[in-house]
Amino acid sequence: MENSQDPFNQKPMTRRVRKKRRRTHTLTQNEPVSTQIVNAISDDDMYYLNDAGQVVHRIRKKRKKTSNNHSQTSNVMAPPKKHPYLPLLVLLALITGMMTILINCYQPIAIPDFTTKSIQVAKKWSEKYDIPITTQDVFIPNQKNGQVLKQTVDSVNQSLTLLVSTQKPEKADLVDLPDFKGKSRADVQSWAKLHRINVTMTNVESTAPVDTVINQSILPETLVNLNTVLHVTISKKRPQLTVPDYSQKSLSELKADSSRLKEVTIQERFSETIPYGKLISQLPKKGEVIDLDEYPNPLINLVYSIGRPYLPAYFGQMEQDIPCLIERDFTSKGAKVTFQTYDVPSSYSKGSIVEMNKFNQYIPLDFHVKFGISTGYTDYTADPSFYCEYNEK
Repeated sequence: MENSQDPFNQKPMTRRVRKKRRRTHTLTQNEPVSTQIVNAISDDDMYYLNDAGQVVHRIRKKRKKTSNNHSQTSNVMAPPKKHPYLPLLVLLALITGMMTILINCYQPIAIPDFTTKSIQVAKKWSEKYDIPITTQDVFIPNQKNGQVLKQTVDSVNQSLTLLVSTQKPEKADLVDLPDFKGKSRADVQSWAKLHRINVTMTNVESTAPVDTVINQSILPETLVNLNTVLHVTISKKRPQLTVPDYSQKSLSELKADSSRLKEVTIQERFSETIPYGKLISQLPKKGEVIDLDEYPNPLINLVYSIGRPYLPAYFGQMEQDIPCLIERDFTSKGAKVTFQTYDVPSSYSKGSIVEMNKFNQYIPLDFHVKFGISTGYTDYTADPSFYCEYNEK
């Protein structure tokens, strides 16, 4: 029993390995050596000696093995782990803070509308808020000098561009382009020289007045820079023919002039008032202008008088030729002549004309002719040498 209570002969108990606790007190030089030795040995034992030299039984409470205790122990013992998104979160926080500061410090400036106001008003506002202004002088006739016509805001560069009217063309940066349609060539050239605009002209045949503007490449009322190239279309005279007065030429004179026959067509008509060989009408009329581009081969229709209608004697002609004779000698020349036939017992060949109510005399333009046709007493063969030929003109 004594051996069992001897702390020096007692076997150490089996226990789990854990970190040894350090004594809270420290040895001094005044402590006995035996006490120091016992203290040194007792670190691994259940007993120890106090300062009075007494053996004190060390009682240790066993802790329950729980997952919480284990996790707490592992957390305490293990080094702290770094969060993988920690740098990103820090950067995001810095950016958010800077943006908040900028938003709170920045105060936007409202830009007023300077249109129709004087440029001096805009310059005073620019000096007050320290915002640069760019001006462009525009020449517009009958516009107040120094008036703002248009403004453009550049929000990126914090600047303002103003179009300002000026009455000095030589100092203008932009020019308001007028409408040149109908203006003369000289007007365009003088305007372009004054406003330093380059003009190219193209001549085109047109019915518009000669040397006037037909079209322009840039629309009117457009603001253009100096030395801009403007293309202008100018009308030029087209090849034309002025219809002459043919009333001064007789029918015989015109037929004798072979060169005139290429540009005219002649028709002969009866007339009770206009003498033979004189002009009744012409189309187009005298003095009219014919566009040779549109009508490269113009024809002038001339109508000449051949006097009053004259009814010749058609005795001996066959009945079947009467329509042809009337059409050729009267209807085609403007006279309205009708006819009728009746039978006449005669020794002349059957079917030949032996009687006429009028013949070898002038007749009115509207006339009716009666023809007596022979019934014949003997057989007769028609003369093959006669043939009524009529070609309508």
